Amino acid sequence: MEHNFYYEAPTVIILSAEQGFRWSSLDAGIAVENMALAAEGLGLGSLIIGCIYDALRGEKEAYFHGALKLPEQYAYEIAIAVGHKAVEKEPHTYEAARQVTYVTI
Repeated sequence: MEHNFYYEAPTVIILSAEQGFRWSSLDAGIAVENMALAAEGLGLGSLIIGCIYDALRGEKEAYFHGALKLPEQYAYEIAIAVGHKAVEKEPHTYEAARQVTYVTI
């Protein structure tokens, strides 16, 4: 079965931020991460969606801006889909000794 970008989740939250503000992207990332953690705490699943950035900021940006009713000086940053998990996945594994670098000064 093919999926849409939000995997049929019942809730998709679109985050926008003030254009030109230095910290907009960072603030949106922090907010969406906290939403994902809150969803997990409630027993829900979530999917942080960055893949639609090009579509919402591309040639149809004005259309999506109007459809989403974003304030004039705001633009799409990131989205998150939230709902009950359809499948359970194991967390990614890593070997800290191989994949983490520590820098000391």
